[in-house]
Amino acid sequence: MALGALVVGIVLARCWTGLMPEWVFAVGCGACVVALLARGVACRMGLILAVAALGAGVFVLRVETVPLNGLARLAVGMAAGERVPIEVEGVIAEVPRVDAGRADPLGFGVGRAASTRFGLEIERVIGEDGERRASGRVTVWLGAIAADLAAGERVRVRGYFVAVAGPMNPGERDARLWAAQDGLVGRVSVEARGLITAARVPPTAVERAQSWVYGGLGWLRRGAASAFDAALGEEDEAGRGPTGRTLLGALLLGRQDPELAALNDAFARLGLVHVLSISGFHLVVMAQLVLVLVRLTGDRGAVEPVIAAGLVMVYLLIVPAEAPVVRSGLMVLGLLLAESLGRRYDRLNLLGWIACVLLLWRPMDAFAAGFQLSFGVTAALIWLGPRTQERMFAPRIRGLVGDGRSDDPGLSSWAAIMRGYLAGLVSSSVLAWAVATPIVLAHTGVLSPLAALTSVVMVPVFVVVLWLGFLVLMLGVVWPAAAGVVGAVLGGLGEMVRWMTLWLDGWPWMAIDLPGVSPLWAMAATGVAVWWFAARGESVKRWWASAAVMAWLLLAMVAATAGWRAQTASVTALGVGTGRAVVIEEQGRAVLWGCGSSSAGLVRRVVPRAVRGLGLWRVRTVIVPSASARDWQGLAQAAAGLDVSDVLVTPGMLAVAQERSEHPLGWALAALRDRGVRVAAFADGDQITLGGLVLTLRLTSDGTRAWGEVAGTGGSRVLLLGALKGDEAAGVVAARGPAWGVEWPEHAGTAIGAAVVWTSGAARGMGAARAWPEERLVTGRDGAVRLEMGARTVRRFRTHPGLSAGSGGVDQALENGAAGLVGRLRELLF
Repeated sequence: MALGALVVGIVLARCWTGLMPEWVFAVGCGACVVALLARGVACRMGLILAVAALGAGVFVLRVETVPLNGLARLAVGMAAGERVPIEVEGVIAEVPRVDAGRADPLGFGVGRAASTRFGLEIERVIGEDGERRASGRVTVWLGAIAADLAAGERVRVRGYFVAVAGPMNPGERDARLWAAQDGLVGRVSVEARGLITAARVPPTAVERAQSWVYGGLGWLRRGAASAFDAALGEEDEAGRGPTGRTLLGALLLGRQDPELAALNDAFARLGLVHVLSISGFHLVVMAQLVLVLVRLTGDRGAVEPVIAAGLVMVYLLIVPAEAPVVRSGLMVLGLLLAESLGRRYDRLNLLGWIACVLLLWRPMDAFAAGFQLSFGVTAALIWLGPRTQERMFAPRIRGLVGDGRSDDPGLSSWAAIMRGYLAGLVSSSVLAWAVATPIVLAHTGVLSPLAALTSVVMVPVFVVVLWLGFLVLMLGVVWPAAAGVVGAVLGGLGEMVRWMTLWLDGWPWMAIDLPGVSPLWAMAATGVAVWWFAARGESVKRWWASAAVMAWLLLAMVAATAGWRAQTASVTALGVGTGRAVVIEEQGRAVLWGCGSSSAGLVRRVVPRAVRGLGLWRVRTVIVPSASARDWQGLAQAAAGLDVSDVLVTPGMLAVAQERSEHPLGWALAALRDRGVRVAAFADGDQITLGGLVLTLRLTSDGTRAWGEVAGTGGSRVLLLGALKGDEAAGVVAARGPAWGVEWPEHAGTAIGAAVVWTSGAARGMGAARAWPEERLVTGRDGAVRLEMGARTVRRFRTHPGLSAGSGGVDQALENGAAGLVGRLRELLF
């Protein structure tokens, strides 16, 4: 009940903008007084209200309140995408991540530049008036390799500061809220290594101690990484793609190499995403390994969980302190601590109190899929795990030792032990899949119907790999030669796991993309699933509840397909950085004009989620208007999430891909064909009809680039000219006449007389100081732009900053809250 009240308070605080923490805590104090003076129901209601007020007040303080001396105050007044010169001093808070990059010998813009990234804990800001104290954390990005930087080092950094961006596209979460509770205020881009120098201001005693702490953590992590590298050999060649070694680095040390993108997608589709990223699964496996090793020396009683907890704490120090790692570590440590006390306790209630502590520390985790899955699945396993195993597999009847029965538990055989282990594995996998599926579906729109089966197959293999990996880390410190022997076996197992994962991912029906469902549906479906496992005997009510949940899901699928939500013909240009992705839709049917960016990972993450945010389910047809990487890079990765069946390219592009097999475009088209996508060339004048909307495809004279004309009812027209050159686009406008909306090429400044002009790309490098003849929107700066053709209205998805430098009055808070509470609740529930 305390956890539920805390979550309700956090949700209400997020919906009711403008709350003042002093008034929220005052309400909580009044509720405590009522609870002290009253009895019975009034006392309980007072306690629940007090806990809810505590959650709401902590949310406002941790997420919506800007520190008076922090860089966040500077971020509040900054425009979207604005770059401000800045000079700061601070301490490097983590081991710098060095990326050697990936060369692009063909020069098609699909390489990756070398870089160095690290978190910097700000201590001072240097301005024209001297140094002043400041707080907050920034991510420093250096466009070069700097292997000499180390955690705990105090440095002075000069570069360009960019604040954390708000949501750019529909369906995108507000990263500013998550960054605020972590103290992250933005990024500092540094152009040269010489702009990072040693700090000049002498540190205080507190700052010196902070440097020692970060330096000690960095020493531990470097030692673990050195042991790992020594045991498994040299680094893999950059650009080779995911290998067994990169997989093991993610499993054991939390390394997130860019080459892991394909494996990340495969693990997500198989329902094993919790295995690839360090989570409670890893820590439980480690605790089991430690307990087994300790018990080989005899029965140590209450000392066993203490030793296991100590080693888990050491492991938490050598892996990156990401939120899932810390959350899982506190959960496992809390359970081990209770176990070592030797007292009787309710594990389910203990898990709830641990969740309360974590939410008071990180209130935004209440909206995170990781938090919901970690505690939801763990609670289900604690509560219903033994009962589920007994219902699925008949419990063994224990006999007396020496009574002559073949299944004597006093002398259990290895076969009996394995039968019990497999029974627990199968029953827990089925239970976890049933509880987790609605939550995963609500967050990602992906249904993994065979996730329980893949867990039964893959989890034992991962347990063996993790045991050997932990042994390598421990032996690497005390016995490097033995670590090398174990590392050779571990490397082979890692390669086998990688092959098995990609092989299973190739099976049909491993992952099914469904339309987005509401959190309210997820709660109802999870409740029905728990009801099936918790209740005993037959019940008609459970069947009716299951039928209602399935009917609800089918209704959502039909609504997304038939366009019940999206009745207006529209053209939506998504914000994908330096790239193009334009969704053309009417009545639930849609095509995508371009699907690429300078960052393929950005397309894979953003485009499928944005399509669902528009109320659509799938995009069956994608049109690639040019061979530029900004029109296709990332399409192969996003195709599965969009359920693409046809990709149409220009005849010149298809000829280049067929004649030059080394062309990156050829690789992308081959990957699409391997997924069963039809790739074909379109002809000049081809048309695609979407209800009352008609998209006409046009080619340039050489057949290498294309432009499109979208005509809707009422005479509204939109021209898609972004893939053309400036003079070509001007010629089209002169020939076709002015349109209501025009996608205009970068760097072209000719006046075209359109009501709405936008450019698909990034604002940087476009000549910001140039006076454009017309006001122009830039998707990389202004976010997604939606042109509703019937009403001739324009909607921008880029929201205003969610943080405020101070609190308003009571009337202002009530006005803001009353205006937005109903709408925000509707967004969260539906």
